[in-house]
Amino acid sequence: MRHNPATGKDEGYYRLIESYRDAAGRQHNRCLLSPGFIHGYTSEELRFVPLLLTRRMKAMETNQPADLWGDDFPDVPERSRQLADDFWRQMAAAGKVDDAIARKKADETACRNLLHGDTLSHEEGRDIGAEWLCLQAARQLKIDTFLLSEGWSERRVQNALALLVTRTVYGVSENKCLDIIAENSALTEIPGMEDVRLNSENIYKIAPSLYALKDNLERHLCRTTDSLFNLTDRIYMFDLTYTE
Repeated sequence: MRHNPATGKDEGYYRLIESYRDAAGRQHNRCLLSPGFIHGYTSEELRFVPLLLTRRMKAMETNQPADLWGDDFPDVPERSRQLADDFWRQMAAAGKVDDAIARKKADETACRNLLHGDTLSHEEGRDIGAEWLCLQAARQLKIDTFLLSEGWSERRVQNALALLVTRTVYGVSENKCLDIIAENSALTEIPGMEDVRLNSENIYKIAPSLYALKDNLERHLCRTTDSLFNLTDRIYMFDLTYTE
């Protein structure tokens, strides 16, 4: 209801509202036309107007003939048909009809392109986050540079880094590392790790080879961490002799 200045009374104020759902299933409303105050029509005559307009809009969406007033609505008053035609012409002139149809088609396209997480199945998904972070830490410690300086080949260095990273992230045995690298991890897809070639023979040789470099590797890591974190090595001596 709204106050009508022309009559000085509170009267019905009419709007044609379209209700629809978008591709995500959320409900929306938008105004197609605001006829305002309507006089000279009974409530029964006005009741048929939205029915006629809805049927005509659906006909436009499905490319059916536009004039569908006949057989499906045999009891509709002629005045209701004329009013619906008038409203339709006003909406068409304002571009509301074309906009509504274009929007619905766009929503249908968006719905077809919408991915529903519960229905997705990916059998080749791989993890990379923790592996990438651990590899960056190893590179910051210049482990690869140290091994190259010890005469290791590029592929041998990459194999060693792959084993160190996988065992650090997953905490598994050498044999299990082979399965993880082959099936679950994207470690070998990180730039600089494309030449990793681990198998059941060479993977068990990496740990003994690293142990043979233990003393030099420890000194290298000590110097590198001191440089990274600006540390100064100090030796403190404490007298722990118990006296009363």
